[in-house]
Amino acid sequence: MDAFLAQKRLILDHVLYEMEMYLFTMDYIAPDQFLSNVVWVAHQTHMRNLLYFFSESKKYPTDIIYRDILNDVSGLGIDDFQKSSTLNVVNKSISHLTMERVTAELDTAARIEIERMKSILPEKVEKFIDQLQTNIKAEYANELNNRAIKAIIRAIQSRLAEIK
Repeated sequence: MDAFLAQKRLILDHVLYEMEMYLFTMDYIAPDQFLSNVVWVAHQTHMRNLLYFFSESKKYPTDIIYRDILNDVSGLGIDDFQKSSTLNVVNKSISHLTMERVTAELDTAARIEIERMKSILPEKVEKFIDQLQTNIKAEYANELNNRAIKAIIRAIQSRLAEIK
């Protein structure tokens, strides 16, 4: 249990988890409606979290963004204009009990935004992973030596190669 808790204290564990879950739920075809719903919500949740992570600035002081982990790296952020419609649709799709949620229009809008992000987020994830090796901040550099972190990075790289 102590090893599990220690692992959860690593910032890269949290960030890489979001990336891994986003990538592995991207085109997952569930065997039934229940699991399809679970994957639908999971994918949008992790997509939303990555949209916040790939921001140039924080909405809240406790947020984690790519600049917290990488030194002297810019250009990984997704501008607010580019992501605002996605965040609006995703938040309504997975987080709110609204009358919009019971309409086909919201599902269609969510699918459009999910598809649009497929051309943006995997590239950002790949660039972030590439930058980790050379530009990680000193306080997080030791995390790259962690076996579990290495395994997650390999899994992400493998998945990125598959979806190219």
